[in-house]
Amino acid sequence: MINNKTINLIKTKIMVTLREQCEVVYVIGILLLFVVSFLWMCVDGLCTPDWLLPNVILSCVGEVLLCYVLVRHIRRGATRLRGSRVKDFYKRIFLLSLLWILFGIVWLLDACGIFKAWSVRSTSGFGFSFNIILIALIFLVWMMIEIHKINKRRKK
Repeated sequence: MINNKTINLIKTKIMVTLREQCEVVYVIGILLLFVVSFLWMCVDGLCTPDWLLPNVILSCVGEVLLCYVLVRHIRRGATRLRGSRVKDFYKRIFLLSLLWILFGIVWLLDACGIFKAWSVRSTSGFGFSFNIILIALIFLVWMMIEIHKINKRRKK
C-alpha cells in the first residue's frame, strides 16, 4: 500500500523533473537571444565587411539549430512529464514566449525612436525586434495549440 511518504516522494520527483525541463528551455532561450543579438550586431555594422557574410551565415545557422534543439527538447520534455505537469510545462513556455514578445515590442519601440530622438533610430533594430517577435510568436501559438489539445482531452 502507498503511504504519504511515497506520495510526497513521487510529487517531489515530478516537480524536480518539471523544474529541470524548464531550466533547459530557459537556457536554450537565452542562448537563442544571444545568437539573434550577435546576428543583428553584425548586420548593424560592428563586423568588418570581410567578416560580415560569414558571421551572418553562422548566426542564421545557429538560430535555426537552436530553434530545432528547443523544439526537440520541448517535445522530449513533454513526454517525460505526466498528467497536469505537461500543461504546467507548456504554460511556462507560453509565459516565456510572452516575455520574449514584450522584449521584442520594447526593442521595436526603441527602433522607432519612441525612447530617443527620431534622428538616431536604428534600422537594424527593426530586424532584431521582428526576428525575436517572430520566433516567440511561433512558440506562443504552438503552446496555445498544445494547451488547447490538453484541455480538449480532459473534457472528453
